[in-house]
Amino acid sequence: MILCSVDLSCAGKTYTYNSIHLQLAGAVAMAATGLHIQDIISKYLLQPYGMVDSSCRIPTPSNPQLAVCLETTALDYEQFLLRTLTHQVLPKKLVDASEMDYTPFLSHAYTLYVRLTLTA
Repeated sequence: MILCSVDLSCAGKTYTYNSIHLQLAGAVAMAATGLHIQDIISKYLLQPYGMVDSSCRIPTPSNPQLAVCLETTALDYEQFLLRTLTHQVLPKKLVDASEMDYTPFLSHAYTLYVRLTLTA
């Protein structure tokens, strides 16, 4: 089954800022688990992180738009941060890997991370 066709002729030549990676991750998660995306988010994000007042609202089932589906509260976000920073849900090694800058080749133009240099 082909989900979509992608033109790769500009790969490595063009930079774009979008959330297509979340669309792909959502499609892979649904295929791997057999669950609907709202059930995946509830089972693997909201429940383990104690986010009781949060939800995921999907505009259309065929396009989950994961970058905009999550609605949360300050208290739920606090639970997410607390359980992430204290490694209650994910192991420290995985959290550390998720915080690495995998785009150092873009540091001259754009990066997702701010580099700080502390001096005495």
